[in-house]
Amino acid sequence: MLDPLHTQLHVRRCLTLQNLGRYADAERACERGFELQPDIPNALWARGLNALAQGESATAVGHYEAALTRAPARSDIRAELVVVFLDLGLLDRAAEQLKLLRSPGQLRGTTMTVARYLLAAGDIAGLRLHLGRLNFDQALPRERVDAAFFALAIDDPALAGRIAGDALKPRPSLLDDFQPGLYRTRWAVCEACTAGLIERDRGDLSAAAQLESAVVDHFANVEGNGHVWHGLHYLRAGLQAQAGATAAALESLERAVELGWRRAWPMRVDPALKSLRDEARFEDLLARMDALNAASRERLLSSR
Repeated sequence: MLDPLHTQLHVRRCLTLQNLGRYADAERACERGFELQPDIPNALWARGLNALAQGESATAVGHYEAALTRAPARSDIRAELVVVFLDLGLLDRAAEQLKLLRSPGQLRGTTMTVARYLLAAGDIAGLRLHLGRLNFDQALPRERVDAAFFALAIDDPALAGRIAGDALKPRPSLLDDFQPGLYRTRWAVCEACTAGLIERDRGDLSAAAQLESAVVDHFANVEGNGHVWHGLHYLRAGLQAQAGATAAALESLERAVELGWRRAWPMRVDPALKSLRDEARFEDLLARMDALNAASRERLLSSR
């Protein structure tokens, strides 16, 4: 029998309800978890995710910071806070968190978080230098392709190819190795999508189609289970743009923004969306997101 006084039960319920788009119910579940055990970070972190799911970045920051006050060594939470500050255009705040993330006592690596910061800051030279210094000898294929995305984003397919190495060599486990993850889809991280871009650049459209088809099936399964994620619609737009379905891609991006997508900085450089950048609807979407982020930024700064 489930224990109604078990904090993690309420946190998991909060996360599940978020996936289903039941944000008010999710908030109540998180609040109950916090009431039961206010000294642990998970309920606060989950409330931050609930705010992000609705496009409420300023509110999310407060919950993330409160979670880190209770667990300053939780590098996974801090890395996500860096991204939220990047979304808000607060590069100085992101840099402060990144500095803490790279300090002793943290639990996980910071390589991709540094890459995200450099990309959002427009530091192409710095990002190229950062990527060039990385050692991928022991990296998993998924990790290599994840890093290769940033090379593609700065229009350096040669560097992307060197980083990817033999990660995409034909093998029976290839699609399993790049099976999209649920949580990473929520954050619009899709190594299989990037792998498709790499194969397209190499001229292997058949290999690209195989990878992209697996992602399409994953999205259908996620939505069939009732999940509502703006990151999914963002990623779908990239696949549609690659297929030449411009109108459908723009509709997917509009849906993402309606649901709460506020990450304008990767949209401006995402190689999957390159064909959309001259579209007036695409520019309008970016302007709308910039305005929404400016309003959130003002709310956050005025509350300090």
